[in-house]
Amino acid sequence: MSILRTNGLSHTVNQELTPAILYVLVASLLIGAASARAASQAVPADPLSKIQTPPQPTVRGVVVSTLDGKPIANVQVKIQVGYNFSAKVSTDEEGRFEFSGVAPGKGYISASKPGFLQNLGQFGLGASKDIQVNEQDVEVQLTLIPGAVVAGRVRNEAGGPVIKVPVCLFQRQIRNGSFTWLAVHCAKTDNDGAYRVQELEPGSYILQTGLMADPSEPGNYFTVNTDMRHGYVPTYYPSGSDPAWAKEIKLAIGDQVTIDQILARQKFPLVIIPYSVDIVDSAGSAGNGVMDAEGGQLPLQSIWDHDRHRFGIYAPKGSYKFSVIFGPSNDWAKGGAIVPWKDGSTLPYYGVAEFTVQDRPMTLPEMPLQHPISIPIHLQTDFTRQDQPQGVAGKSSGPIPQDACFNLWQRWGGQAIKNMCWRLGEPEGNHSFKDVVPGS
Repeated sequence: MSILRTNGLSHTVNQELTPAILYVLVASLLIGAASARAASQAVPADPLSKIQTPPQPTVRGVVVSTLDGKPIANVQVKIQVGYNFSAKVSTDEEGRFEFSGVAPGKGYISASKPGFLQNLGQFGLGASKDIQVNEQDVEVQLTLIPGAVVAGRVRNEAGGPVIKVPVCLFQRQIRNGSFTWLAVHCAKTDNDGAYRVQELEPGSYILQTGLMADPSEPGNYFTVNTDMRHGYVPTYYPSGSDPAWAKEIKLAIGDQVTIDQILARQKFPLVIIPYSVDIVDSAGSAGNGVMDAEGGQLPLQSIWDHDRHRFGIYAPKGSYKFSVIFGPSNDWAKGGAIVPWKDGSTLPYYGVAEFTVQDRPMTLPEMPLQHPISIPIHLQTDFTRQDQPQGVAGKSSGPIPQDACFNLWQRWGGQAIKNMCWRLGEPEGNHSFKDVVPGS
């Protein structure tokens, strides 16, 4: 019998101690002692560790077509919930999407893809929804509305493609109290003369191929083909220049319509518009535009022949207005300082020319140029208010305590170029519209 002492304790062993038995016994006692010390030094549990993390639910769903109910792949889906969660994903081949770890709150989710419409409120259809995210997962179904498509080819009389010509679809809308046709969707033909106008809402349209010079014909400068170019004038489907005789195209959701057009080339004579070299001898810039008789901007490119102080425009038969603004040059040797004109002014010069094109080239008289001007007007204020409260006899009158603003409108373009305001009830006085651009 042997006696083993460890840590002040006595252990009786009934057999002869071998080295192996002794090693196991000592190791066991040491491990037990270490565990006892660790338990006596344990740190109390953190009370915050008992607080549960708020749930982070998942928002998932599918995007389908309103036309046939089939899922749509590669749709961009966006989600916004409160100020804490915003993300976007694309739908898979089965039209499904998923957002995980969404913060609870109110928000919205929307879908979009080229070729589909975002919203058709008059039909009760839309591609977005409001959502409320709580602790549970949310399932959402979004619908996309296939837009109608009008496509086709534009050729000339020889059967060749007409490239880069604008093709526009017009809808009848009310403007200034009357119905008019307004362009709502446009495209341009490619190198094969093909075009495609998509994302069209249901409704009635007319189709027009627009005005342009033939891009396949050289002669964009005075040094080449100085007399004439060819081009294409606005033509409504099936033919003609008057929208009143155009054939209406009725489209429903998802319609695919093919319309081909054949255009006739016409002569575009050169119109030369000279300006005074005595006034503008060193202009640094010149911005200009060509408008039709109704004030619509036209895609006719003017050519600035700076050395000979003139502009050139190739235009078909019709009436036009050409406007230009000249800016003074800069002296870069003096840090870009503006170089004054001969009259000592640094204000821009404006010019306006009105003309009618027939079937041959023409040169206009020298276009007059002038600085912005002021138009004096005389106003006599005689505005009063008349109040008649309900149930009270008689009327009270007095000056209207507010501002009145007046606009000066240009005949072409339909934009207010200047405005002025004054207090109603002020004594009569003289006023001016300042810095007015010359024109009608």
